[in-house]
Amino acid sequence: VEHAVRPDRPRTSVNEQTIDAVRAIIEDDPHSTYEQIEFEEGQSCHVFNIITGDESWFYHYNPETKEQSKVWKSKTDPCPTKVHRKKSSGKRMVAVFFMKSGLIKTVPLEAGATLNAS
Repeated sequence: VEHAVRPDRPRTSVNEQTIDAVRAIIEDDPHSTYEQIEFEEGQSCHVFNIITGDESWFYHYNPETKEQSKVWKSKTDPCPTKVHRKKSSGKRMVAVFFMKSGLIKTVPLEAGATLNAS
């Protein structure tokens, strides 16, 4: 089914005017919210459907509690030195996908694995 193009309504909301307007808002304030990007004309309601993702390393630590790190000392003993940095017991790459409404999916990646659309 083919519809005739209506001159008063664009076929898509993604056009040069919309792209330039969103770019101007983001350049003016990089911390803009989705609500600020939504135009007065109500053209960019699809910005809420944007899904984005990122990957990050998550390190495994077994931190000592305050109780575990306490030591007895006499008045003449110097205070013990506590080294805060501890080698992690491992790390894992995790890909996280989310949108405005919240978290969509987390994907733990195996060592040397890649993530693609499949």
